[in-house]
Amino acid sequence: MFRHVCGMSRTQSFRSTAGKASVRLLGVGAACALIAVIIAIAVLWRPAPSVKTSDIEATSLPSVQDDLMPLEKALQSSSATERETALAKLSALGAKATPALPAILKLADGSMLSVREEKAVLDALAAIGSGARPGVSLVLKRLNHPDPAVVSAAANALGKVGLDLAGAQTVLELLLQADNPFRRHRLYPLAGDLLAAIGPQAKQLIPSLRVVLKSTDPKVDGVCVSALAPLGRDALPALPELAALLYNRNGMLRDDQVARKVIVLLGCLGPESATYLTNALGRVGPSLDKDVSDTLVRMGKTAVPALTQCLSDSPNFLVVDVLARIGPDARAAIPVLILRLDESSQFFPHPAAQAIEMIGVQAEQTPPLAEAMLRERRPVGADLFTMADIFTKVIPPLGAKAICLLPQLRRGLHHKDDQVAIACAKVLATLGPAAAEASPDLVAGFTGDWGSERQRAFFNALLSVHPAAAGQLLKRGNP
Repeated sequence: MFRHVCGMSRTQSFRSTAGKASVRLLGVGAACALIAVIIAIAVLWRPAPSVKTSDIEATSLPSVQDDLMPLEKALQSSSATERETALAKLSALGAKATPALPAILKLADGSMLSVREEKAVLDALAAIGSGARPGVSLVLKRLNHPDPAVVSAAANALGKVGLDLAGAQTVLELLLQADNPFRRHRLYPLAGDLLAAIGPQAKQLIPSLRVVLKSTDPKVDGVCVSALAPLGRDALPALPELAALLYNRNGMLRDDQVARKVIVLLGCLGPESATYLTNALGRVGPSLDKDVSDTLVRMGKTAVPALTQCLSDSPNFLVVDVLARIGPDARAAIPVLILRLDESSQFFPHPAAQAIEMIGVQAEQTPPLAEAMLRERRPVGADLFTMADIFTKVIPPLGAKAICLLPQLRRGLHHKDDQVAIACAKVLATLGPAAAEASPDLVAGFTGDWGSERQRAFFNALLSVHPAAAGQLLKRGNP
């Protein structure tokens, strides 16, 4: 019995121990499986190493040089079809085909090409662009090709390739020919754009441009002006030829687009060109007069000497208007404008007076203006009212500096014309006690007629320059 019980206990104990061991083994296995799953997920989720686009291109695409070598070889083929195909592929490469330029030029120079090939060559050069500029002479030659399609392709290529100095010189030589391709195919605008695009280096072309400017073809004139325009003041050596373009063969000023371009360019050349522009004022139609006037106004102070000389030689309303628009920078013209206030025309004094007002005067310029107003004998039609009005507008802003006019102002108080006397009294009123010397003249000119404008102006001036003397007048009557 005891053995039986002990045997069962040992058996049960063994079974219990084995069960626990199985559980432990199961737990270890599950843990290992879980770790394996985690490792697998980590491996699968790891990002792939980055690859640069340039690396892909380097490994998957051939280099440009590798592309060009068979195409350059194909240009030497005896088959026109192969040559055309190669030229088409070079065109598709654009500027990347620049290394193949020598092969393209060799083909064009050394073979009698069909119209299709000629056009294909020009298209390839156009696609390369400025990198094909060493071949521009070849393109220029194609402007004389008998086939219009080739000429059109050459014009397109010229616009894309552009000109170097040698090519520009060739264009100028062509323009001197009576039957030049630019005239024949109406390509003058293209020639002008090409020459204008050269930039500062175009200064080296000025001697040739001056020769071409003597052409009798207005279209050629326009091309040369377009070439000179970007140079600005650097185009000054061509001033005589440019100024001559303002006139036609009959010596009359021309009114066209070329003249307008010349006017704008002359405005960039500095004071040397102002005389030519000033002399043109009033000699053409209103539209061109406006262009000339606007250009002179933009020139500003640099144009004033020429304008002043022109106005000194003869009255010119347009010159006066330009000076007025220039404003204070035109003060050097004030003496001549003052002289023109006495013009015998009943219309001219007004613009001169308005110009003086818009320009303004300096203190040292005021005595001549006062003397012009005080002059007893005046030309027929001279507008004294305008002179007196402008006097009262330009003098007061000078403030105390206007005291230099005291002698003229005292004389003006005795002037027989009321407008002159009133203008002098108004200016004296702005000077205050500094003009007290004029009080006897004010008192002497007072008649007691309080209703007249002249007497009121005198009393106001006396009240400003000498209040005590004004008080004495009040005892005579109430103003």
